[in-house]
Amino acid sequence: MGNATADLQDQSAIETDEGATCGYSQHDQSLVDMEDLRDRMAANDLETQGAGYKVGDKKGIYGSSEKDDHTLYNMTCQGIGTSCTVWVQDGKTFDGDTEESVKNLIRIFDAMYPKMVENYGSGEKIDVDKDGKIALMVYEMDPSFLGYFWDRDLNTRSQNDPYGNGMDMPNLNIVPRDINNLYNTMTHECQHLVNFAVTGGNSDSWLNETFSQCASPVCGIENLARDTYTNKLTTAIGERGCTIPFIFDKTYVANFDKKSDYEWMNSTVYASWFLFGTYLSAQTQGVDGGGNSIYKTVLDTHACTMDSLISVLTNMGVIGPDTDTTDMPAFVNNFNLALKLQDEEGAYGFNGMDITGFQYPEVTATALPAQLWGGGAASFSNSSPDTAFIPTNAAESMLFASVDPEALDRVTADVPDGEVSAGTTISLTCTNTGDVTIRYTMASDGTTPADPTEDSAAYQKPIAINSSTVIVARVFGADGRQSKANTFTYTVATQQRSTNTKTGVEGGTHLPLAVILILMATATAGVLVWKKR
Repeated sequence: MGNATADLQDQSAIETDEGATCGYSQHDQSLVDMEDLRDRMAANDLETQGAGYKVGDKKGIYGSSEKDDHTLYNMTCQGIGTSCTVWVQDGKTFDGDTEESVKNLIRIFDAMYPKMVENYGSGEKIDVDKDGKIALMVYEMDPSFLGYFWDRDLNTRSQNDPYGNGMDMPNLNIVPRDINNLYNTMTHECQHLVNFAVTGGNSDSWLNETFSQCASPVCGIENLARDTYTNKLTTAIGERGCTIPFIFDKTYVANFDKKSDYEWMNSTVYASWFLFGTYLSAQTQGVDGGGNSIYKTVLDTHACTMDSLISVLTNMGVIGPDTDTTDMPAFVNNFNLALKLQDEEGAYGFNGMDITGFQYPEVTATALPAQLWGGGAASFSNSSPDTAFIPTNAAESMLFASVDPEALDRVTADVPDGEVSAGTTISLTCTNTGDVTIRYTMASDGTTPADPTEDSAAYQKPIAINSSTVIVARVFGADGRQSKANTFTYTVATQQRSTNTKTGVEGGTHLPLAVILILMATATAGVLVWKKR
């Protein structure tokens, strides 16, 4: 795979359901008068009904239609919940039964929003109508949108902005393909609103979309469309030999609409955002502020940008010059490798998190694409090591690595590295079938033994640990194949724990017969890395 993370293209957003999108980045998110907004929030003299909203209230709002982005819609307040009000377009029926649909929408929003506050933040800083609730506007909008949040809606309607609505309001299309997808869209757009409230609009659109794509699972909302996204991504990679660009510069996101040469990316970019956001959570599990809290940790910097993400991951010790993942390009590269390798743990996997069954397809392309965009990666298969090559015109930001898709899986131990009681037994296993043997080396003198060879001891029974011990094990196949070595380090009682040594690249000049070039930035176990010279 090759990746252009360090060379971000100045290329602006989408969220799809068979062509329908999230309109967040299709609207200019710089039309709110921030100075006026801060003054109005501080002065508490807003010209709206505020806490006086009641069921049956009427209001005209401007929204996006097929004609333009300032069509006037007549709305009626149809329901009020703990955290939201629901407004429905006059003369339209909401999912066959407006009254029941509104009750369900309120019930689901009121259950979702506390989790949104916990994992992302609150929208209270932009509660411009001072009602303590978020207004859900449900109307028949531009059919290319499932919904959108637009900061312009916060503006007071005035000579300065005749199309302002003076409300904190996600906009939802009244005619979704599936009512459950409307709940997902509601959560997605609510994150955009909260994101703006917390950051004041200091947000890179691609990262904002990444956070929104993960909002549904984090907040307990089932996303029935996500399987469709990931399936389309699998198909797209198989057809084109490359992943989907998903990192862009600041507020720009490539326009993948039907008039674009890149329409095929329309759905798949949402899968990439979801997968990358899930990888963020997986790689920060067990770290203070990590896991599903990673989104709020970033937003608490009052920014949702590449720079704020780098700062957070560096402070966590997830990336940095003293770690295996030296910088952000290396982190993105590892993400692309994780899509392919899906290790159970470590930098090349999702640590058990649900990625909806996404599988990197078998790659049949025989050449790299002419160019790659931000976050994109390319891979191809090669039938002979004699013809493996490193492109000579690659960007300086690119590195290349090979992975053998037929390689044997590594040995695992039933007891994790660390301190154990004297006499603890360690069982070694592998998932490979057929004629395979686990062989190992072991040292109890504080050193790390050499990697096992075909002449090393064959594993036959659990190994008892009675003093500080390092075990190095690998799988050998009768056909000559072998796995990468895994190292397991144990200390007994209160002895000081030794350093885990599961890093490094195995030497040797022979390349695997099936070569897939994959971009990487650091040398890590399981791959052979070529650096561009």
